[in-house]
Amino acid sequence: MNDGERDPEQRRVAVICSLEELADGRVRLRLDDGATGEGGEWVAKSHFTVREFQRAVFLDVDLPANELAEIGIALVARLAALHGHLQG
Repeated sequence: MNDGERDPEQRRVAVICSLEELADGRVRLRLDDGATGEGGEWVAKSHFTVREFQRAVFLDVDLPANELAEIGIALVARLAALHGHLQG
């Protein structure tokens, strides 16, 4: 099935990433499932995952390669699942 054949509602899903600075010097990376709202804006629908990192390490993009890869793999896998590609 190509994108032209896909249900239009299925193409309106996303993973929304946010970053929260914590009082203890860490940051929290949060990934939520999202969808377009009535006005076309992206709206978080349900929580997907969260990870915490030392603020300086994260903001300097000084994470180990395996941690960066894990974030990327989780993101791509979730998007594929939201688009119906990772069923069963």
